[in-house]
Amino acid sequence: MKDCFTAEQNIAVGAFQFSDYTQYRIDEYHEASINWEDDPQAVTLLLEQKKEGTEELMFKFGYARLPLNLVRMTLKSMITHKYLDFERKPLKNNPYHGNILILGNINKKEKIMIQNCLAAIANNDFYPRNATDLPQ
Repeated sequence: MKDCFTAEQNIAVGAFQFSDYTQYRIDEYHEASINWEDDPQAVTLLLEQKKEGTEELMFKFGYARLPLNLVRMTLKSMITHKYLDFERKPLKNNPYHGNILILGNINKKEKIMIQNCLAAIANNDFYPRNATDLPQ
């Protein structure tokens, strides 16, 4: 989790790692899980989520909002070229679940640019559980 924050406790690109689940997908996208904030219960559910089979909180440092309109405006060309997309993918225990999708064969510079933009947007609206618990 340390690579998710800078030394100044800002959200870093490490918070936006995309998993390669292409063997389960019909497209070439890699995914990073998100929750769609359809109502106040979405945040409550997010903060109560525990790692599978444990009592450890999944999001122990807090959460950030990524306003979709701001992401779309900032990364318009990446979305237009289909390098970046979003989906809703509800789970049995999380009806708000979805993914940020990044094209699997995107070049490294564009991927890092997208990750940096997402981190910058997330820093505008970050809600730590407890600032003293953030990684140093």
